[in-house]
Amino acid sequence: MDTPTSEESATLSRDELRRKSRYIRDIVAPVLASSPDGILAPHLLDNLRDIFAALASTPMTIYALEYSRIGKALFEICSKGTKWPEEFVVRAEKQLQAWIAEFGDITDLSPLLWVPGGRMHGIEKIQAAPRPKNLGKAERILGMEDYVGQPTWQWSVNLTDSKDPRSFGHHGFEVGE
Repeated sequence: MDTPTSEESATLSRDELRRKSRYIRDIVAPVLASSPDGILAPHLLDNLRDIFAALASTPMTIYALEYSRIGKALFEICSKGTKWPEEFVVRAEKQLQAWIAEFGDITDLSPLLWVPGGRMHGIEKIQAAPRPKNLGKAERILGMEDYVGQPTWQWSVNLTDSKDPRSFGHHGFEVGE
């Protein structure tokens, strides 16, 4: 993973914000949690200072917050019971308060999974499927006669990788292979 440097640009793109978020959550937080005294190495402290300086000068949008999940990383820094240095807790709280004042409550932002650019985009798609012509007793009781012949919508999994499991317990191989 690329570590941030002090020579980086003043504003961060959405992808750079995502990398910084992952850096905080996946590299610095585990190091801090495993350190018995809660002290970070000097290079990690410098990297975090550079990240906060870049965050302060980056114009933020709600879409960038959703995509990058940088807000989640800052909430992790501010959470109770962690060993983050007070300098970064104060800076994270200040940044979060500025974003909350601008965008409202950002605690429930979730990543955009199915939209273009999301992690799940292109894996499955919705397609029309014809309804059966002959209805069963339950459908007739519910008054579904009006919908005969109109399409229903179902998920198509033909865009997934063929070696992925399609049922519980199936891992793409047979016993003895």
